[in-house]
Amino acid sequence: YIGGYLFKLTKNMTFRSQADYPEPEVPDKIGDLLVYLEAWKKSVNYIDDEAIREPALGGPDTCLRSKLIGQVRVLAADNLNSPDEACQFLSEYYPLSNINLTLQIEQSAHQLPLSFGEIDLGGGMIPGNLHYRIEIHRGMNGDGGLSEGVKWSDENAEMVTRAIKTIDNRNILVEEPEEVTGESFKPGDWVEISNIVTELQRQGGQMVQIEQLESTSCGLQVTLDAEVHPLLTRRKNGKIEHSLSPRLRRWSGYYPSLALKNTYDLGRGVKAVFASSDRKCHYESADYWTFAIRDREYNKRHAPQKSLPLGIKKYRHPLAIIKSGTKGEKIIDCRKFFKPLAEFGTGL
Repeated sequence: YIGGYLFKLTKNMTFRSQADYPEPEVPDKIGDLLVYLEAWKKSVNYIDDEAIREPALGGPDTCLRSKLIGQVRVLAADNLNSPDEACQFLSEYYPLSNINLTLQIEQSAHQLPLSFGEIDLGGGMIPGNLHYRIEIHRGMNGDGGLSEGVKWSDENAEMVTRAIKTIDNRNILVEEPEEVTGESFKPGDWVEISNIVTELQRQGGQMVQIEQLESTSCGLQVTLDAEVHPLLTRRKNGKIEHSLSPRLRRWSGYYPSLALKNTYDLGRGVKAVFASSDRKCHYESADYWTFAIRDREYNKRHAPQKSLPLGIKKYRHPLAIIKSGTKGEKIIDCRKFFKPLAEFGTGL
């Protein structure tokens, strides 16, 4: 049990065969190791599990499920000799995120006085509700380098579609999003290319913009403004590896850097400022905030003010310390055992 959730590790499971942790990271340092369990919740859509799509809807379906993820991970860690020391090491290695977000909501000339969350239904701007999502991004560039910044969406980044195949490094064939979500991409849209490996490692994908779109009989051909890193759309025998569930997710915008006290314009009069109450700022990839934009009174009461990230909430607990030495390895078991509840006395 971790975080109150039950995880079962089967006897025939190995470190490299974990269903929820494909291509696990292994320390390249030789020495003592700390083996620990990390647990968190992941949103699952139809790309991850086709069975959750509702056939009665005739195609469009944006429903999500929540899945508990349990991953056995390994860290290089010297001079650990007890479970308590291992717990302390994990808490220091993964400090809690202390970055906070403050929103500034301003009214611009094109907005109606009633609401900052206006929508356009073809007959002009009318008041509406918007679900904003701001997320810290740590992903990769086309050359494999690290990319870190801030991505945001005024539709909760809910528009995502499956990649069918790569035509070349800048052209990808995807499912027509309109058949799934009821709307499609547009030139200039920011999209994130990712797959199940990057998502289960909580690593961002690659942020690119759409240059051109062309509908074909096989799907929608998307031309991007940059080359896509091969790891995100890997091929096997000349075809894309669909077991990796490659996907394109639309975002409203992306800033390729994250700096405290900078003002980030998120459109519609919404501006974001990041800060930290501590001298040293801590945050993790995929830390996020969500909030609604409605009428002025609602925004005034509920707009985030120095708000910490809503998630992703992660639980970590040591399983074992592997001590290396000249006489071989020594394993210190860090698990805590308790009797089944049925074996406890009632006291009556």
